[in-house]
Amino acid sequence: KASRRHLVDIAYQIHAAAESDEPYDRVIEKARAALDNAVLARQDSKTLAEIYPDMLRNMRDGGYRGLSSPWPELDHHIVGLQAGRLYTVAARPGVGKSIIAQSIAEHMALVHGRRVYFSTLEMQTEELAIRFLSAAIGIDSKRLQAGHLTAAEWQAVENAGQAGFVDMSIDICATSSQTIETIRSGARDTSRK
Repeated sequence: KASRRHLVDIAYQIHAAAESDEPYDRVIEKARAALDNAVLARQDSKTLAEIYPDMLRNMRDGGYRGLSSPWPELDHHIVGLQAGRLYTVAARPGVGKSIIAQSIAEHMALVHGRRVYFSTLEMQTEELAIRFLSAAIGIDSKRLQAGHLTAAEWQAVENAGQAGFVDMSIDICATSSQTIETIRSGARDTSRK
């Protein structure tokens, strides 16, 4: 009953926010966050005694192996990309953080057949799409952007569209005003697809 009362409180808060002058996107994000928090609050905890049998079985069945990345040496150190974990790529500007993220996104979509939500604050949607195309067909992205290609290269670009490049399950969001909440929302929407 307490959970239901809490849900009614959330509904009143959402109703009040919807009638306020607050921007629509912010109201939606607050509503989703409130509902997500209500769901998370209801999750049950487990004791180590309850966790241990499943943990032991997983270890005996080959361990906790996540999805592979494009780099086997990285997979060796992190045991693959695990569900529910947050991975941060950090370095100084201009050393390839975006390329690493792009490579992982491509690998998840092409090798593992996963749908990917790629969020960026530093590039435009078409610029990022050109980078994905560049990696797929092996033509420098600056040349693709400029459109100065040979006939054979133009054919490779056209073939990429017919060969499944455009069907790669990567959703790109390049809105400069993104927040953690909007990124979370975009990931949820992509997950629903």
